Amino acid sequence: MKTVLLVVLLAALADHVVHGEVIKSIFQEVPRGWKQVSATSDSQSITLTIALRQQNLHTFYTKLQEISDPLHSTYGKWMEKHHVDSILQPSSAANQAVSAWLLQNGVQDIHKDDDDFHIRFTTNIGTANKLLKSKYHNFERQGVMKVRTLAYSVPDELDQHIDVIWPTTYLSRSHPTSVKFPSGTSKQLSASKLTEAAILADCFSGLTLDCVRNYYGIHYTPAGGSGSRVGFASFLNASAQESDFALYEEANRLPLRNFSTQSINAGVDRQEANYPDTYEANLDSQNLGGLSSPLPLTELIAGGVGPLIPNVDEPDGQDSNEPWLDYINALLSQPNENLPQVISHSYGDEEVTVPLDYANRVCNGFAQLGARGITILVSSGDIGVGASCKTATNATRFNAMFPADCPYVTSVGGTATQNTDLALSFANEGAWTGSSGGFSDFFSRPWYQSSVVQTYLNRYAGNKTTAYAPYVNFNGRASPDVSVLAGLPGYIIYDQGQQSLGGGTSASVPIWAAIVGLLNSVRLELGFSSMGFINPFLYSQQASYGLRDITQGASLGCNGVNQQYGQPLTDGAIVPDAAWNATIGWDPSTGLGVPKSFDNLLLAALLAGIGL
Repeated sequence: MKTVLLVVLLAALADHVVHGEVIKSIFQEVPRGWKQVSATSDSQSITLTIALRQQNLHTFYTKLQEISDPLHSTYGKWMEKHHVDSILQPSSAANQAVSAWLLQNGVQDIHKDDDDFHIRFTTNIGTANKLLKSKYHNFERQGVMKVRTLAYSVPDELDQHIDVIWPTTYLSRSHPTSVKFPSGTSKQLSASKLTEAAILADCFSGLTLDCVRNYYGIHYTPAGGSGSRVGFASFLNASAQESDFALYEEANRLPLRNFSTQSINAGVDRQEANYPDTYEANLDSQNLGGLSSPLPLTELIAGGVGPLIPNVDEPDGQDSNEPWLDYINALLSQPNENLPQVISHSYGDEEVTVPLDYANRVCNGFAQLGARGITILVSSGDIGVGASCKTATNATRFNAMFPADCPYVTSVGGTATQNTDLALSFANEGAWTGSSGGFSDFFSRPWYQSSVVQTYLNRYAGNKTTAYAPYVNFNGRASPDVSVLAGLPGYIIYDQGQQSLGGGTSASVPIWAAIVGLLNSVRLELGFSSMGFINPFLYSQQASYGLRDITQGASLGCNGVNQQYGQPLTDGAIVPDAAWNATIGWDPSTGLGVPKSFDNLLLAALLAGIGL
């Protein structure tokens, strides 16, 4: 299917040769929200990274499909770093050809990583423009400046050796998917044990940890030494606060423990008083750390925004280069034992803003982590069907979200109480209007969800399939995969020393990450492997007994309002009555549903791989 996005964004991109050059990425217009403000000086320094083409991708993905299939005899036999690297190792010819090209064009400051997957080099803008047939400019959005180009090319003979070069055409900026709700007065958390009914009755004005545990049937407390580790990523200078984490633990009667931090691309852990960028990271740390307590918790802090040009040997911690590739490469460079087996991500971009070559390499990196036994979860987004609902050239299009669109991550959507005047109950839980979902223009529908998505299209989409056809690629990877509460009543957390009420899919994804961490804890104690790439398991018949289907409510969008912030969009496309309804079975608002009970999920997880 020739999608609108391929026409609009990538034009004649794929294997299109012009005068001996292959266009790797092109944007016909400056992406929405950005302004091209000035030309760059030819003498200005820039550091670029070349991702060399990986070999044997078919072999790798076949292996991943086998070891993630709960009915396959090799289920859970995850690979070590060196096993994955040995399969995907770029050819020596690729390394030699690209290095020779750089040297022939006067580039001297060339560095290769230890695994020969990337080549980094520092040069000036003039040389970069000559090499890549690019036109670097200064672009600005809401005070953030970036040096980028709208297109770049490589010599025809090098196309077979190069996946992506960055920073080039990626002009997006991943944003958090959290929502702040009005919290009213502070809520005194009960210090005594109440009945389940009493606890749930008290969840009307906000979700405590006890609310989450009792509502979703999660009564298991793991052993801290089980070997299960959980983590979450912090981008854009965000830092979870140890003091707020301690307040949360104390209020919820948890054993006091702290989280550790790991710097990615020179990210900085900011613990000083009154540091402003804390909310997103506090929501992640407390929802994940609370439900998974006392498992070891790690915050992966990626370099933030600021000066654009890092030194080739010492990347600047304030570098505003694209977070995803630098972040993933840092994870892939480490052995399995140095990483959490579950990592939660509460950030995303509209897919239309991301270059295809960039997205492919990021998704491939997530697949490698999954093959190594690491579960990657990503918030589906908070803009429902879409916010702007436009492509870069103003064509109407529903907004799929990246990297939730990657088939090798678990995309987590959101639910909410449907009548806020009634107490939290199964009967009152439905799709949250802001829960993003839909179908990718980049990635085709993966094998594990083929049946359930086709059932949705055949039985429930009906007129929508026809009406939305101009705006949606119904053959694409469908999201979300699963959901949990994201809208009202909201989660009670602590930020800046005060109670706050938070939500959004930034709140739901760490809840699911904690659940996977708990499953891992039991499996590891019994001598099994971690859950790893978990999507084939979630879509299996066994896992369905641990999930509760959501069949009411809908996610909305393309109506002139940003669902995340409730703000009007003056230039957004309008698609009357655009919505993804919750239906029986999988749907684009809530996926497969929400946790039914931890015990049911655990039983399915323990049966995975033994052929039952």
